[in-house]
Amino acid sequence: MFDSIRTGMADAAGKGMKAWFDGAQDSVKAVRLSGWMASRIVDGTIAPTMDATLAMQRNVADAMLATVRGDKALPDAVRETGDRVVSGMRFGQVVNTLGRELLGTATFAGEKVLCEDGAYRLVFLPAWRGVKKAKTSVFHASGGIPYGDSLFRLLPEANLFRPFLSRGVPVYLMELRPERTIEDTRATTMESLVGTYERFTKVAFEHSGKTMVLSGYCGNGTQAWAWIASHPEAARERFHGIVNWVAPIDGRECTSVGELTRLSPSWMTDSSMDTFGRLYGAMPGFAMQSGLDLGLKNLFPKTPFGRFVAGWNQPAWGRVRTVADLTPDQRREVVGAYWISPENAQANPLPLDLVRFSTAIFTKGIAPNGDIPWSIGGEPLSFRTVAERTTLKVLGIYGGRDVVVPDRTGYVLQGVFGDRYRHVVHPQAGHVSYIFSPKQWEPTHPARFDPDPVDLFLSL
Repeated sequence: MFDSIRTGMADAAGKGMKAWFDGAQDSVKAVRLSGWMASRIVDGTIAPTMDATLAMQRNVADAMLATVRGDKALPDAVRETGDRVVSGMRFGQVVNTLGRELLGTATFAGEKVLCEDGAYRLVFLPAWRGVKKAKTSVFHASGGIPYGDSLFRLLPEANLFRPFLSRGVPVYLMELRPERTIEDTRATTMESLVGTYERFTKVAFEHSGKTMVLSGYCGNGTQAWAWIASHPEAARERFHGIVNWVAPIDGRECTSVGELTRLSPSWMTDSSMDTFGRLYGAMPGFAMQSGLDLGLKNLFPKTPFGRFVAGWNQPAWGRVRTVADLTPDQRREVVGAYWISPENAQANPLPLDLVRFSTAIFTKGIAPNGDIPWSIGGEPLSFRTVAERTTLKVLGIYGGRDVVVPDRTGYVLQGVFGDRYRHVVHPQAGHVSYIFSPKQWEPTHPARFDPDPVDLFLSL
């Protein structure tokens, strides 16, 4: 009797102490968060605005001084400044019209929809005709990253799949349905996403007739692991390798994009999720974008004045009226500017459960033994389960200049999979170089991807 009373009192005291310390820790976080946000706003918005204003004033002053020295005629100096003003006023419009028109326009001969559900579809992209067929296929998992997965079909001349198809490697592409609704987004959970992976990988495996390589880019890579870890036998049957492209496996190592999440008090995160759920049923694109841009100090380029400055610095934008007026470099610049724009972000809300999963990856991270801070169907997930119950080989591909996802985020897999894991860093690559930099796929380019990612896939 006495022991049970003592135990009950100790448990009650323990709960009270935990609540107090948790509250105190949240208070400390709130202090740190306020200082962090202030510095990011200054570094990411206020200071760049001041720098840009001074640089523009310097441009005008230099043009006037050139006329005084006799290096330039006054009408030419006035016309030069006028061209800058027109270009600045035009750039934002070009991004929101031509950039939007071009984004995600890569299509491929013979592509065919194999199956679909409310939110996703599975598309088969056949290898090019006339090239030697590879012995494997790629299943590319996408559909749940900020700004939308139109990134992977960026442009006909710059996309993730052309290098594979041209080497005889067919691709099974799991992507968001263009016709999806906000209700489809609201209905998507990690459980339903895992169910989609299960159905789609089975269809792809039966269509291919042989084991494949599963590919996941950035956050899609970590989401795909939820299916792999919860269905190791199916993964073993259908795949012989897994490739993480710039994937934040242990999100705690992503200091820039994950810092806001880690600094936010738990009550703030919970209340934000609750508010978004009640108002939208999903994470609005603007909320996700602002969080990312704060961490990366990248708010200024997406403001109206930031757009004006981008045009001011490149007067050629003032002469652009149609897609036909764009140079190859301008095509990639304008489509990239639209992909990361507030307008595109707003068009791509994220399912709340997928955001919660990412939050757990960025705050709790992956345990040294491979445990993942999530469960499916009541069963905890772990990379260790995959290592022990499959023979899958795992490949991590990262960019040495990636400020979003540093390669060290993948180190934890080395300890879990041992010599079945290969870690590759391309020194000259950034986070989206594999898509935006088609010349780096050329074997003669000075900054080429070495080793070639397609060769890495085939080596599995």
